[in-house]
Amino acid sequence: MNFSSTRKILARTLKYSLLILLVMCLGAIFFGISNNPDNPLTWALSHDDVLRARKILREGSKTRPDQVGTLVLSKDDINLVANYLLNRYSKSAVTIRLKQNYLSFHVTATLPDNFLGKYVNVTFKFSNEDDDNALPVISKFKAGKLLLPSKPAAFVMDRFVRYSSLNQYALLARRYIKSIDITPEQVTLTYHSSRETLLQAKNLLTHGASNQALTPYQEKLADIVANHDPNWRLSLAELLKPLFTLAYERSTLNNAIEENRMVIFTVNEYVNKQETK
Repeated sequence: MNFSSTRKILARTLKYSLLILLVMCLGAIFFGISNNPDNPLTWALSHDDVLRARKILREGSKTRPDQVGTLVLSKDDINLVANYLLNRYSKSAVTIRLKQNYLSFHVTATLPDNFLGKYVNVTFKFSNEDDDNALPVISKFKAGKLLLPSKPAAFVMDRFVRYSSLNQYALLARRYIKSIDITPEQVTLTYHSSRETLLQAKNLLTHGASNQALTPYQEKLADIVANHDPNWRLSLAELLKPLFTLAYERSTLNNAIEENRMVIFTVNEYVNKQETK
């Protein structure tokens, strides 16, 4: 067998391997889609919940640049932060259970309108039982009734995160967090801060939106609500259209994405407050 034939066989093998892995990723997502949520989507973050989650996320910024810091999170804290972050993108629910040396995640996320189902339900486990790994690695992934072994599960999770809005959080965590110690009561994160990572964390976790920057959107929303006929239901479209118009008027090429994010954040806070009444 000559070199050219060997190269063709290797290329074909690689192509089929990638195709199989792609099918596995799609299969994992497909099996996780359902019309029934595994996690009830009944818990809405209150205003106090949002403030608490933001406070926790800002704790790391108190460490001076180029120093090692630690952050201790209780089970309630880590569940609150996870639900806060996920609900910034879609109506979601996550339940995190703590055991010795591992975390289990049970996630339900609402999908856009489609013919397959309303929700995607996945369960996965991160474990640091191997002392060689300072950071937990995925040791289980289950989508619906489909259970994947650890290595394919790690590949599926990596691709899911890489091509989703969660990738920015994952990249920051890999640079920022040095080790994670997990017990049944709490999670202890050890991290090394730098000026660059502190700035990235601040911009990412707060969406770069200070209270002052949100004020125009909050005032506009209050005006919409005040002038709406209370006898008629206020639709989401009636909130979003004027707010996105305001964002368009305030936007430049440099800040258009950030202005639109502030619209979504403002409306999300309003909806959560209404659901808790």
